[in-house]
Amino acid sequence: MLSVVQRDTIISEENQWLTGMEFGPQQIGKWLVLFGAVIVTAGVALMVLGKMGLFKLPGDFLFGSKNWPLRGWRIYLPLGSCILISVILTLLFWLIRYLRS
Repeated sequence: MLSVVQRDTIISEENQWLTGMEFGPQQIGKWLVLFGAVIVTAGVALMVLGKMGLFKLPGDFLFGSKNWPLRGWRIYLPLGSCILISVILTLLFWLIRYLRS
């Protein structure tokens, strides 16, 4: 039978092997800051791309108007923009993979 200290040591060693680093409140804080920075960057990119007209492409559907039964409700389906973003990201990741090998 393992003592509590031995069991905790084994679990700690397994966690270090799986993650490559210790896991604690500081590490969670670092990950939260990283995710926050990614979300802010994505938000700024969407605002800039929206100003450039990305989300007004043919294939971007907007349903609703002021005369709809539910005033102020609009449904926006950016199909054309999603396809364009998907193609650009696919080509970018393909190029990165091609240059790495």
